[in-house]
Amino acid sequence: MNVNRELNVSADEFFNQIQRSVLEDIKASTRKNIEAEQVVDGYSYHKNLGTKMGGSSKVKVTIKELHAPTSYKADFTSGNGVNLIAYIIQEIGPQKINVHYEEGFSGSSRKMDLNNKIVQLFYTMGSKRKINTLLKNMETYIIQNRPM
Repeated sequence: MNVNRELNVSADEFFNQIQRSVLEDIKASTRKNIEAEQVVDGYSYHKNLGTKMGGSSKVKVTIKELHAPTSYKADFTSGNGVNLIAYIIQEIGPQKINVHYEEGFSGSSRKMDLNNKIVQLFYTMGSKRKINTLLKNMETYIIQNRPM
């Protein structure tokens, strides 16, 4: 699934918000306070993640790319396979960016891949709406919390 959206914030502001969210997630999942400089490509940690069916699954999160202010990519590995999420940020003007969000899944077996493709047929539109809402909410939060 891919979503592209223009936002009225700078690349630095958007990337910094992603970075803060990653640090908060690491703290909530591991109970460790770490500095942004410690989160580099290849950094990983474990967390519990809700499933689409309402359950919970332990996953390994691996930061694949965290390059300020242009990209964030992470893998979420579970027994079912690997979910990939990516944010690619392109500055297109003063206080204006294009965010390309990408999400994909690679199953641990052909059966899991097929099952995921069937599920995605039903969830794609709702997922795109959720991502667009998330991006819009991030934009609003950044703008409302800019230093005066």
